[in-house]
Amino acid sequence: MRERGFLEEASTVKDIIDQKAGQEIFHCTPDQEIHIVLNLMKDHDLSQLPVMADGKWVGGITENRLLEGVMSPEKNSKVQDIMGPPFPVVEMTTPLTQLRRYINKETPAVITKDKKGDWQIITNYDIIQAL
Repeated sequence: MRERGFLEEASTVKDIIDQKAGQEIFHCTPDQEIHIVLNLMKDHDLSQLPVMADGKWVGGITENRLLEGVMSPEKNSKVQDIMGPPFPVVEMTTPLTQLRRYINKETPAVITKDKKGDWQIITNYDIIQAL
């Protein structure tokens, strides 16, 4: 991407996290009801949401999975019924050119810990903003 004139500003995960400066990471838990997560995603304009249980990333919710859950005939479905695998965790030093190994149609985000030890998320949108 650098050869094509992209990624002049940001070259690592850390660079993107620095550009996002202090944005809060939202997450949900497996036992939350889908309608609660729907409202959280709508209220904060989120297209994906990591799922955490007992301090560990255990799954991920995407717009597509959420829509499937909302359209399900079962009432009061839980996140655990529709979540996909957890988003990959990457190091802050990971070059952006390597993120294509992790981010794809099924996995729209990666997670990392910043220098303060706080979890951060990087999405396709964040990468596009860094170009």
